[in-house]
This record gives sequence, structure tokens and C-alpha cells, in this order.
Amino acid sequence: MLKKILAILLACAPLFAQDFLRDMEIGPQRFEVVEIARTPEQKAQGLQGRMHLPDTAAMLFLSETPAPLVFWMKGTLIPLDAVFFDAEGRILSVQTMAVEPPKKLLETESAYERRLKRYSCLAPVFAVLEIRAGLAAELGLKTGDVVPALAAQRLLPLLH
Repeated sequence: MLKKILAILLACAPLFAQDFLRDMEIGPQRFEVVEIARTPEQKAQGLQGRMHLPDTAAMLFLSETPAPLVFWMKGTLIPLDAVFFDAEGRILSVQTMAVEPPKKLLETESAYERRLKRYSCLAPVFAVLEIRAGLAAELGLKTGDVVPALAAQRLLPLLH
């Protein structure tokens, strides 16, 4: 069933205006589908509203010019691990991001956004991989590890 759903998503990829990587390996884990968020709109949307993220799926945020990045869990319904990478594919930080309480009925949008926890990496970040919360630990991913599949030389062509 999952393979059918993934096949449908891949067939509809142009409709979502996001690209996909297929069969990316990180250690023992094979990700069948990795969505790529390139545009500011795609990056802002991220995985908001998703009810489930299989272990074989992920979202990748790429930055043509590495810079410090800050993430939040606005509108995100599932806990996630954010794995921050430099241009060499070296892990800079692994952070588990918790689901935030939803926006309150009378809460303004700006008040809601101010109370959201920030997850940041102050080193120059080239890529961030969002995966199911806890998967990074299960895979043994830690700061300093190098993942060649996420090095800039392999991924920069996806930005153009």
C-alpha cells in the first residue's frame, strides 16, 4: 500500500512544485522519497499539516549559500528530527523538534509565532534533513558524522 501511495505522489510531483530524490541512503537507512524544499514558499510550508512521516520518507531543505538557520514547528502535527549539514555533508547538529500546542482561539498570529520554540544552528548550514523524531538516534547519527549523499557537490545541481 505504501509503495502505491509513494508512486502516486511521485507521479503528481509536478503538481506539488517540489522535486524528489529517490533511494537516498544514510547509513543503514534507505529513504525511498525525499521531498526537496527549494523555494521560500516550500521552505515555509515544510511538513506542516502532515499526520504521518514514514521512516522511508524525509524532507530536505537546501541553501545555495550556507548560513545559520532557524527552524520552528508552526502548524506541524508530528514530532521531527532536524539534522543540520554543512557543504561537505558533515552533521553540524541533530535536534528533536516537539509538536507545539496549536494556536489558541483568541491568540493573534504574531503572538502564536512569538511563543514557538526555535531550533537553530549557528554554523553555516547547507542542508537540513527532517525525519521522523527519534530516527536520527536510531540510526546513530551524531555531530561530526559525514553523509556523502548530502554534500553540496552532489546536491547543488538540484538548486538550478
